[in-house]
Amino acid sequence: TNENKNSKKNYQKFLGMIGSLSNLFSDSQIPLLYYRGHENTFCNAFNAENLSRGDLSADAKKYSTGIGLKTFLAQNNKTWQKIAEFNAAKPLLEGLTTKKFVEKISNLRNDRMNLTEKAHNLNNSIYHCVVREIGKYKIYEESMDRIDTKNLNDIEDKGGSYVFNDDKH
Repeated sequence: TNENKNSKKNYQKFLGMIGSLSNLFSDSQIPLLYYRGHENTFCNAFNAENLSRGDLSADAKKYSTGIGLKTFLAQNNKTWQKIAEFNAAKPLLEGLTTKKFVEKISNLRNDRMNLTEKAHNLNNSIYHCVVREIGKYKIYEESMDRIDTKNLNDIEDKGGSYVFNDDKH
């Protein structure tokens, strides 16, 4: 919402061009959006610094805002999405109870956000999301909040994924 009209139009044009190529790779009516293409398109359109090659919580930086770029299918607007991977931390997580696992992952994510913001001099972070539906992309943004580790509840192990609330999200 803070960007100028030209940048927004360029972004829409670039996304439209990418979406128009989808039928070369898929028979689906839902346009594809390869994550690397999305990262580069966003950064080019909005003159943002591309941070996507680092193991960070932000994929781009504009002024003092970190931006996590996400793309996913709408799936009846009830989809759950991955916010981070911690493959290197696997030894730290083995043998933990579900609650302890979620606590550890939450702390690791918060630490990664703190590191990203400190390393790139960021004051805040947001998610910029592209939701893919039949024949279109929907774009929205929301704050990228730290997980409130003191208020973890409704924790569920979904067989490789964990779902929980923290009284914010």
